[in-house]
Amino acid sequence: MMIENCSWDSTVILITVIINVLLLTTAIVCFVKYRANLHTKQQAVKVMCLSSALFCLVFVVGGALFLPLKVSVTETDIRVNRIIGDVSIQLSEIQKIGRTSKHETENSIRTFASGGLWGYLGRFRSPNLGNYTMYVTNASQMITIRTKENVYIISSNNPDEIVEFVKRNKRRERDN
Repeated sequence: MMIENCSWDSTVILITVIINVLLLTTAIVCFVKYRANLHTKQQAVKVMCLSSALFCLVFVVGGALFLPLKVSVTETDIRVNRIIGDVSIQLSEIQKIGRTSKHETENSIRTFASGGLWGYLGRFRSPNLGNYTMYVTNASQMITIRTKENVYIISSNNPDEIVEFVKRNKRRERDN
């Protein structure tokens, strides 16, 4: 078994810090405005301020719950460990695995994804890969995993070791 951390690249750090500071500042301002209008009859202002503050907080916390923390690899699967909803890819389903160059993800379009907040997470489409799902926190350490049904891109601190571990286990599986 192999367990690798998912470090963040400088772009993910910068985007995450800036967006979260803006969202938390907005939440605080909205909550202060809500408190200032608490004893007035301006119901619409109170509802708007409170709902805006809650939306910002849910957005910050909700995103953090799905960010990749570690990648675990066993003889049976690759697991992207997250606070909520680990992602498991069975080794028996993997048709191809290898390092991903930034060129392969160039010109990608986010179809339902985050392009840097807490990582590059979600569904993307590119001319090179077609539809794919990313669980990436460091764009220089990406791994592409192709199954019959899906294409995944993940990242970890030691992508070459993960690729080699999986290939070795796939060869062993074929030989038996």
